[in-house]
Amino acid sequence: MNFRENFKKHMKKCDRYIADLHKPHASRYVSVEKVQKTLTERQRDLEIKTQQLEIKYREISSKHGYAVLIVTADVDEFEAVSPRIGRHRSRCFYLIY
Repeated sequence: MNFRENFKKHMKKCDRYIADLHKPHASRYVSVEKVQKTLTERQRDLEIKTQQLEIKYREISSKHGYAVLIVTADVDEFEAVSPRIGRHRSRCFYLIY
C-alpha cells in the first residue's frame, strides 16, 4: 500500500472516533437545553403565581383590615439556602394579624 491509501484509512478511523466522541456530547447538550427551557417556564409560572398572591394578599388586607407586609429580599441572602433562586429576586409575603 502506498502512503495515500494508508493516510485515507487512518483519516477514516479518526473520523469514526471523533463521531463516536461527539454523540454523547450532542445528546447531553440537547438534554441540557430541555432542562433549561423547563426551568425558564417554571420560573415564569412562579413569577405569575407570585404576582397573583401579591394581589390576593392585598385584597385580603383591604377586605379584612389585616396588615400585609411585602418584603422584597435580595437573592444573595437566599443563595446559600437554595442555589436555584439564582440571580432573581424573591418576594416573601407575611400576613400580620
